[in-house]
Amino acid sequence: MPLSLIIRPGEKFAIVAFRTISPRQSQPLALAPGLWAADRLSFSLDDNWRQWIGSVRERTLRDANLFLIATMPSAQAAILDSENEQLKNHVYRLYQALLVSATVRVFDTVFLMTGAHRDSGPALRQLTEPPAPLSIPGTDADQIDAPVLGTAAGFVAAIAELEAMGGFKRIGRVYGIFQRALQTPDHVERFHQFCRCIEGFILPDIARTTSQFQSRTELFIGARHHPMMRRLYEIRSQVEHLHQVGFDDWPSDERERRLIVLRESAFIEELARQCIARFLQRRELWPHYVDDNALRQFWRAENAEMRRAVWGSALDIGELRARFHEEQISNAELGV
Repeated sequence: MPLSLIIRPGEKFAIVAFRTISPRQSQPLALAPGLWAADRLSFSLDDNWRQWIGSVRERTLRDANLFLIATMPSAQAAILDSENEQLKNHVYRLYQALLVSATVRVFDTVFLMTGAHRDSGPALRQLTEPPAPLSIPGTDADQIDAPVLGTAAGFVAAIAELEAMGGFKRIGRVYGIFQRALQTPDHVERFHQFCRCIEGFILPDIARTTSQFQSRTELFIGARHHPMMRRLYEIRSQVEHLHQVGFDDWPSDERERRLIVLRESAFIEELARQCIARFLQRRELWPHYVDDNALRQFWRAENAEMRRAVWGSALDIGELRARFHEEQISNAELGV
C-alpha cells in the first residue's frame, strides 16, 4: 500500500521522520489502528515549504528512511487544531517507545510534522525538530525492523493501559528521566540519570541506597555482581554531589579513565532500557508498581521468590557489556 493511500482524503496526519539503521520496506507497515511505519515520504513539499525550511533541511528530510505515521479522520481537515496536536502526541509516543524497544541511532535531524489530506493530496501544515537521542561512542545500534517497530507499538498500547488504570507515578518519572537522558551530551550526567531510572525500580530506603542498589538489582542481573553495582552507585553519588568522578585504583591515563566512564554509561543505559522494557512487557509486574506502598511490599525480604517469579529471568550481563567496543573510539571522541 503506498503512503498516499495510508493518509486518505479527509484525514489528518502526524509524522516523525529521521534517518537511522533500517531496512527498505516493500510497503508501509501497519502497527495499530491509525499507526504506520514507512521508509519514504510519498508526497512532495510545495514551493513555500521548500523555501521556508531551506535546501539543507529539505535534503535531510528527503534522506530520512523511517517515517512513523499517525492518522485520523477529520471533519475539519482544513484547520490546524487540537486534532493535529493529538496526532502529534500519538506519533511522538510511538517514537519514544521505539527508543525503549531498541538502541536507535539517529543520523542528522528528527522531524515532527503534521497536516491533512485535502483535495490536492496530503499537505504539510507544521514542521518542528524535537531533540534527537545522542549515542555513546563505541556502542552498538540496532536495526529498526518490523519486529522492533511492533514491540514499540505494543509499548504504546501498554502505556495507554497504564494511564487508564491510574497511579504508576514512579514509573512515569522513570520513563521521562530515561527519555531526557538520551538527549544529554554529557556522558557523566547521562550515567547519573540512567542510574536514577534503576533507582526508580528498586525504591531504596533513605540512608540505605548504596547497599540496596547493589542487593536489589540482583533481581535484574543476578546475584554475583554486588561489587560492580556498588561501584556504579558510588560513581552516581560522585556525580550527584559534584565530586570528581573516579577512584584511586583507576588508571592514571586520561584516555583509560574516560573509557571507563563511557563503558559504564553504556552499560547502565542499556540496563535502564531493558528494565523499562521488561516492565512494559510483563503485566504481572504492574500491580506491584501502582504506588510506593505496593512497591514497598514487593521489596519485602519474604517476597523474594514472588519477585523472581513475576520479574522473570535475569538479564545477561555479558550481552549488555558486549554492546560496547572501546577499540572503535578515537581520542577526539573522548576529548583527549
